[in-house]
Amino acid sequence: MCRVCARFTEQPKMTATIETLKELHEQRFAAMDKAIVLESAETSRRLDTLNHFHELAREKERSFISRDTFETFGLRIADDIGMLRRDTQTALNLASAVRETALKVITDGLGEQNTKNEIRFGKIEGIHAKIIGGLVLGTFMLPLITGLLIYLVTKSQ
Repeated sequence: MCRVCARFTEQPKMTATIETLKELHEQRFAAMDKAIVLESAETSRRLDTLNHFHELAREKERSFISRDTFETFGLRIADDIGMLRRDTQTALNLASAVRETALKVITDGLGEQNTKNEIRFGKIEGIHAKIIGGLVLGTFMLPLITGLLIYLVTKSQ
């Protein structure tokens, strides 16, 4: 076969191969386009999820306070606790002094009251002794004296 003839017989094979390669490339490009669309959709979904979590993080962040604010608040609390300790100690010292003063006043008052009660009890004991003496006189001595008088009067007659 001659070269020219061989060339014409190879051309349909070459055309078929080019057509096949063209189809394969078009399928590849279509698949790449589809992959890009799917990748874009997935990226968009992930971005929406990230945006949602970012908004949630921002909302939580609004309730946070700065370190400076926290430390300032801590110092204020420490100062307040120190002031309360000082006030408590002052009140405790004052209460102790009042208690000591009240104890002294009560002790002095009880001592005076005991002295007065001893004097009153001594007077009551003196009166009691006189009453007992009078009763003894009235109960034992008067009948005895009366009996002696009667005996003496009757004997002398």
